[in-house]
Amino acid sequence: MPADAVLYRKPIRAVPAHFMEDLLSNNLTQAAVSLAAIAFTFLLLPFFKRKPFIKNTLILINLLLGLRYFIWRAFYTLNLDTGASATVTFTVYFAELYGYVHVMLFYFQTYCPVKRQTPYHNGSPPAVDVFITTINEPPHMIMRTVVACRAMDWPADKINIYVLDDGKREEIKRLIEVLSCSYVTRGDIGGAKAGNINNALKITNSEFVMILDVDHIPVRSYLKETMPFFNDPSVAYVHTPHYFYNPDIFQRNLRLQKEIANDQDLFFKVIQEGRNYFNADFFGGSDAVFRRSVLNEVGGFKEETLTEDAHTSMHIHAKGYRSVFYNKNLTCGLTPETYHDYLRQRMRWAKGLTQLFLRDNPLLKKGLKISQRIIYFCSIYYFLHGFARLIYLAAPLSYLYLNIAPVKAGLPVLLNYYFSYYITSILVFKAISGKYRQPFWSDVYETVMHFHLCGAVIDGFIRPKKSLFKVTPKGLTVKGKSLDFSNSYFQLLLLLCMTSGIFYGVTKYLIGGRLDEGAWISVFWAAYNMLLLFAAVVTAREKPQLRRFHRACREMPCEITTDKGESFITYTRDISEGGMSFNIDKRLMFSPLITIRLIYEWGGLMSLKGKIARYEKAGNHYNIGVEFLKDAKDADLSIIRQIFSPPNVWEKEEGLRKEEGVLKSLFTIIFALFRSFKGEDIKRRTEPRVLARLKCLMGFEDRSKKGRVINLSYSGALISVRGGLQDGLAAVSLRIFSDKHNSELNIRGDILWRRSKGISTLLGIRLTKTDDSINSQLAEIISAG
Repeated sequence: MPADAVLYRKPIRAVPAHFMEDLLSNNLTQAAVSLAAIAFTFLLLPFFKRKPFIKNTLILINLLLGLRYFIWRAFYTLNLDTGASATVTFTVYFAELYGYVHVMLFYFQTYCPVKRQTPYHNGSPPAVDVFITTINEPPHMIMRTVVACRAMDWPADKINIYVLDDGKREEIKRLIEVLSCSYVTRGDIGGAKAGNINNALKITNSEFVMILDVDHIPVRSYLKETMPFFNDPSVAYVHTPHYFYNPDIFQRNLRLQKEIANDQDLFFKVIQEGRNYFNADFFGGSDAVFRRSVLNEVGGFKEETLTEDAHTSMHIHAKGYRSVFYNKNLTCGLTPETYHDYLRQRMRWAKGLTQLFLRDNPLLKKGLKISQRIIYFCSIYYFLHGFARLIYLAAPLSYLYLNIAPVKAGLPVLLNYYFSYYITSILVFKAISGKYRQPFWSDVYETVMHFHLCGAVIDGFIRPKKSLFKVTPKGLTVKGKSLDFSNSYFQLLLLLCMTSGIFYGVTKYLIGGRLDEGAWISVFWAAYNMLLLFAAVVTAREKPQLRRFHRACREMPCEITTDKGESFITYTRDISEGGMSFNIDKRLMFSPLITIRLIYEWGGLMSLKGKIARYEKAGNHYNIGVEFLKDAKDADLSIIRQIFSPPNVWEKEEGLRKEEGVLKSLFTIIFALFRSFKGEDIKRRTEPRVLARLKCLMGFEDRSKKGRVINLSYSGALISVRGGLQDGLAAVSLRIFSDKHNSELNIRGDILWRRSKGISTLLGIRLTKTDDSINSQLAEIISAG
């Protein structure tokens, strides 16, 4: 919900001494209406989702408050003193009006959400062709999706899997042959993804076609749960929401994976469900099954725009066919993993929908119902928000720098008219979106995208026929922290202007002897804009992403056997093709290699070798991370099935997220900005440390120094020495004395790091093991700890 606050200005005067008296005396009736509307909304909000009448009532209250505000703005607040002030005041007014229409369209789309259940399927299963589109994605990503498709509950003679590779790669062709699927390529790769699918439609013939992006992996029950909807011959396609199992750039770079939902969840989990009521839910580019005869009737997928999914859906709806949105997470995919790729994807959508508006306008499309025309236009209208957000961000600067007020009004009237509308908007929006979009986060998303979307929309208007489809890269790694300056410089510039504007404006008015109402409002608004801009810049600061395979939370029973003969039963915490983690209650003997026997959901058993990559004490238990050693031919295939194929697995994971309150959502943004700069505790120890408190003697080439062992493991030690230590010292011999065992341990090590602490120096040392006797001595000391 945009925080489209406005500046109010009467002839300049100081803030009234008796603020509440002034508030009431200015317009007692309007104040009473505002307070009553807010109170009424708070009281009825708990019944919002249970009673449609209450939902409609609160929406109507919010819209009437907004209408009251805009009528008042139009008749009483426009600043027409000069040409410059008129330009500013009308620009802000129309930006606010854009926001109000946006709110109305959101309410319209979510007016009556349709929750569908899979109908009873009669008759024999029809044949389905599965199209997996790819161009430059890595082999392991393709293998995941193919293996999951082969595991779907559907007769083997009724399903044909095709990998459509526009990259024409020999290694992919060989992989697909090994996986016993069909490999399809073409000479001319024109038409991008739409052209790729249309080429495959010409050489296949099954009654139904399932379309998947290469990173979207279906669960085993996908076809069993979606195909029964085709009992109705008017249904052209059935599609499901996009669920992402990796964190988006906001969750990752702001470290909020558990606190906020993916930024696409509002569309796929809330808006699409509402659009289905009007039969205007368009295909999202993946995760859908189409009736082939309907695709043939509309001429295949549309290649004229960058948004072939929405364009093709519109043609299908214009023919009078139905679509079904089944709101259940039956696939999982990868969301863009870098700031740059996130922006590139949104720019492609913005330009594609602009092309749609100019080349095949839904408002003029023959065959669409009025409601369908409006909803298709909603998607186009949404991507114009970049211009409105730019105006919201720049507006307070007109008063702070130029003393031009966009609005002529006083602060008490602001509370009467605007804040009642804004507060009820937030409350109603929160009630509709639930846990899929927290209040204030839309402001953050728009601030991140606004500048680039403006450019994409303008480019779409100037060059509506030029369509260069740029695929969003998936499965990337980020090696270190870095600021994407080339894509965030405009936000940095605005942040600098906002900061200097506050300083300049406050200084100017304080020198004049007073800080008037307009200045106070400008400072408050600019401060909120600074928060949004700071969040955008921090989001552009990439965090390390070192794992090649994203871990999925899974509790699977497993048996662990160490190379020392220890064996126990536990459950996995998370798992991927590359490794897993689990908890145990007792400390293992030194054992870098282990054998894992995984018990799969369908009853299978897989034995794997692994090495311990991380071993940390966490409370009353130990958390162990394992990296798999690839010594089993079918290991990857079985693990992929276990991670991605079980039905309802992504529904359970999504259910773990909780809904936040309005104020908590705001504080989450604020605290995230500070937390993102705090160093992350990236754990890499292969054995747990135990407190030792042992005396030691450190020997170097030409000297020795007394110290104290603070903690100790099989592979390392933390040692404190009094005073400093000469630079350049790396190798060290250690004599560790254990009074409890009346023994002495001699071992060598390397100094990895040093840090001053008061009058002492802390040393991080990696131990060098030489034989089993030393390991036994270490084991005695560690066990005693």
